[in-house]
Amino acid sequence: TSMTGLIHSRIDRLPAEQRSGLQQSSVIGMEFLMRLYRRLAEKLEATGEAEEVLSGLEKKDFVAGMKELSDLRYIFKHILTCNTAYKTILRHNRLILHRHVAEALVELFPEDKAVYGDIAYHFEQAEEWEMAEEYCSKAGEYLYEIFNFEESMIFFKKGLSICEKVFEPEHLEIEISLHNLASLYNRLGLYDQAEPLFK
Repeated sequence: TSMTGLIHSRIDRLPAEQRSGLQQSSVIGMEFLMRLYRRLAEKLEATGEAEEVLSGLEKKDFVAGMKELSDLRYIFKHILTCNTAYKTILRHNRLILHRHVAEALVELFPEDKAVYGDIAYHFEQAEEWEMAEEYCSKAGEYLYEIFNFEESMIFFKKGLSICEKVFEPEHLEIEISLHNLASLYNRLGLYDQAEPLFK
């Protein structure tokens, strides 16, 4: 569309450090914390101070910063900007960036189960299948514990799908994924769907 083209040309005109910063931010998502962006920049050995890069993008109206208790949260002003910046990244580089984001989340939030779903997503986008499956299972278990059964089912199903892609049919991880899903169906009273998975 003409709007996308306009955003694309604005991104092209950015100084290299800001353009890279915008692309890296788009991989994290529509909203992101300064410390996560900073850790990603460190992993990439990016030039330019993280604060200066994001401040420059804020002045140019690409993102907006919001102060929180312990950090600064940024949000893309428009989803089209986030999507357009993301699409300018070469596929190979996207895989690397998603892996770095996943690893940064693991390092920054080691005790925070609420980020397991985000970690799973980034490992999946990085095509790091075994790590993606591990965190899908962790996210599913966490969501089950807090009685969010609908979201839990999404992650258990995704974990099973990844298992079936990566492992042989008799692999233990597939059995565990099937058992997780069956237990959830059982909890929801969906016995007809649970029974075949227990076999």
